[in-house]
Amino acid sequence: MYGKILAPESDTSGYLDVFIFWNQFPKLLILQPNEERKSWFSIISVSQIKSKALESYKLGTEMTKADELFNSHIASWETKWKSGNIDLDGDVYLSKAIHASMYYILSSLPPIMSEEFPFYGLSPGSLATGGRSHDDDYHGHVFWDMEIWMYPPILAFHPSLARKMLLYRVQCLDEAKNKARRHGYRGAMFPWESAYSGIEVCPGAVYANNEQHITGDIAWAVQQYLYVTRDVSFLTNDGGWELIYNIAVFWESRVDYDDSIDKYVINSVMPPDEYHHCIDNSVYTNVIATISLMLPYFAAKLMKNKVTVPEQWRHIADNIYIPFDEKNKYHPEFDGYTKGSEVKQADVILLGYPLMYDMPKDVRKNDLINYAKVTDSFGPAMTWSMFAIGWLELKDFEKADKIFKRSYAHIQEPFKTWSEVPDGGGAYNFITGMGGFLQTIIFGYAGIRIYSDHLEMNPVLPYETNNFVLHGVHYLGSAFMLEISDTMVTVTRTTKNENSPELHLVQNDKSIPLSFEKSVSVPREKLIIQP
Repeated sequence: MYGKILAPESDTSGYLDVFIFWNQFPKLLILQPNEERKSWFSIISVSQIKSKALESYKLGTEMTKADELFNSHIASWETKWKSGNIDLDGDVYLSKAIHASMYYILSSLPPIMSEEFPFYGLSPGSLATGGRSHDDDYHGHVFWDMEIWMYPPILAFHPSLARKMLLYRVQCLDEAKNKARRHGYRGAMFPWESAYSGIEVCPGAVYANNEQHITGDIAWAVQQYLYVTRDVSFLTNDGGWELIYNIAVFWESRVDYDDSIDKYVINSVMPPDEYHHCIDNSVYTNVIATISLMLPYFAAKLMKNKVTVPEQWRHIADNIYIPFDEKNKYHPEFDGYTKGSEVKQADVILLGYPLMYDMPKDVRKNDLINYAKVTDSFGPAMTWSMFAIGWLELKDFEKADKIFKRSYAHIQEPFKTWSEVPDGGGAYNFITGMGGFLQTIIFGYAGIRIYSDHLEMNPVLPYETNNFVLHGVHYLGSAFMLEISDTMVTVTRTTKNENSPELHLVQNDKSIPLSFEKSVSVPREKLIIQP
């Protein structure tokens, strides 16, 4: 099949060529009564260049005939699992769901070292299915889903792939600057939906114009990456500094000073909860803006202060207005929010995690209680993972387990794909939901938190499991195996690069060196890994 895309993204992006070669595949996979097992092989090759598409198709066909292609996949995935994986002892269904979720996200990412496969970001529906409505498969567009939902599990196990995800945003920086100028702002204002060219491709103006927190979401992802890697080259050689600098410039131009409260405000936005729009002071947006404004200071320190950061950014960040209800001790979603109004999805509860906004435990609890009551039960899959993480933080394990199990309604058999909503509707293979699900395991039950100067862990066993192991958690150039049992945590430094610093495990004021390939076992309590 040969054709051109149906519609260009802009007047200048053009109608791109698409060449597709494939073998005919049955619409139904049927096992006869006397058959216990049967295999089908599907080969498809897609490229903008006909010769490449045909060459790849022929190679795949030849390897299939020689019984090499499938075996090569098995070998490659075995290598991948050894470098980053989660093993559970006890709950087989949960273990399969974890492996499937990681598989589908990784399958949508390019080879780490190859420049032959250009990468244009992760879409909520994974590799776009096409042929259906925008609401179903999102046309392969990239949203905040990539940074907030899919990115954290990839960063934990595969920081090189996380870097590629960030480089997509660097690639789109010029178009983000253009969008900011068109809206009367400075710096970079990233589109709510982007794709090949980096321009705004969202079909709904209300989202494209108002859901501006995505610009801060990108800064948050860079922050987490720098905390884990200290990758100065990303900042100095690959456009990372220009990216975060222009994001901070945007927020500086976006805030207004309200002298009646002596605070900076951000008016007329849409929060993550898309049931409300054109509201003032979204608590999530305002917090993500503070993170964006403070990030350049951390980056500048990594760069040995070879760049200058305006002190005004710190002043704005310290004085952004954060809505808070003193009477009820909780965070209203925005100015004028009516307590009890329905919300679409996780919003305010994201303050505690992943944003790690500092608040008392009773406020965190009140946020969870208030918004659990009013969150749409048919909202997108990733929402309940964040509620589960919140209750795990507060050590209400029974409530966390109960909410976590709600995720299972989105898992579709037999291949453990995910539907966007629990009745099977929405995106066919909703990797956004998978990302949230994996975060519950890594950052919920394993209790991992990434800070500017250390990695924290406060684990608890998932329900119905005897122990679980995280293989290949990366921090500062080293990888670790983290084994969690009912009473103990064992940390083993399995790999390290030449620039990895000496690291220590700290628990209850006791510091233990983490030597290469030597295991350290401590009680299953809060622990810290730090230089």
